[in-house]
Amino acid sequence: MSNKKKPRKIKKNKGKKQSFDVLLTTSKDKFANPMIANQKKLKLFAEHSFDEIEQVLFQYGISITREDVYQEYEKTYNLDFVVDKYHQQYRIQLDEIDKLNTLFDGDCLILYIQKAVKEHYQTNQLPDPDMIVLAIESMDMVTDKNKPKYFLTLLQTINQLKNYREERNIEKLFAETFYEIETAIDDTIALTIHNIRPSLEISKAIFQEVITMIHTYEFNYPEYLCSDALELIARHGYQNVEKDFRECLKLFPNNKVRLYNAILSEIELYSKKGKDNKDFMMLYNEVLALDLVSEDDKQMINIIKENYSDFI
Repeated sequence: MSNKKKPRKIKKNKGKKQSFDVLLTTSKDKFANPMIANQKKLKLFAEHSFDEIEQVLFQYGISITREDVYQEYEKTYNLDFVVDKYHQQYRIQLDEIDKLNTLFDGDCLILYIQKAVKEHYQTNQLPDPDMIVLAIESMDMVTDKNKPKYFLTLLQTINQLKNYREERNIEKLFAETFYEIETAIDDTIALTIHNIRPSLEISKAIFQEVITMIHTYEFNYPEYLCSDALELIARHGYQNVEKDFRECLKLFPNNKVRLYNAILSEIELYSKKGKDNKDFMMLYNEVLALDLVSEDDKQMINIIKENYSDFI
């Protein structure tokens, strides 16, 4: 008895679309331009159901279902690996199909797998992490006026993956590139937007996207991202950043000195000097009064005293 899985029965659709049989009976020789033949094939694959495609594949000795594809895809979340696995498994059958020289050729299995993964996981809507890094690193090509909004859009794009992450193991998909994303974001806030004063609205939006990312993904140095994002808001005055700053102190209790320094540096740049600056003096006295343990924090306190001696 054969171990092949029987495909689902097909529900007939009368007159609404061209029959899938066109793929099986139309010779490639009919098309002078191979690109036109390929477009015809892609159109028919897009129009027809999985059940119809599975039945034809089954007729040629290829026993595969969407569930098989989903199970294989979730091992690596790499579409190329899935395609290669089934291509090797059914290499002989695919070679025989190619000999027929019809539109239904050896690519049929690849198209079926791509259709199954893209429609089920909506991977066509997922940003490529490498492209995100490239887009962030290309900030220098954007005018200063448009940089903050451009950068905000990129952060929002990354955070669109949040819901997908909750359903699927997103770490497998992004493990190799998230360090580069983190570095690119940190460099962008600290360097590229260093001399820019984004609007308060955009500054707060960037900060919120960064906090969302910190809670969603595992970064190596999330406190760096947090302090850099806080600086953008602090440029609009301490009263606008106070609430977020206090929350970040709770979020990163072991990095308080860095966070204090981030806010003090912006107040120094964008506020009036001297002891009349109550916000600055309050924060300055608070950071000096911290009960410090690490040598790094103690060294940073000495740097703070030195850096702001003239300001006071």
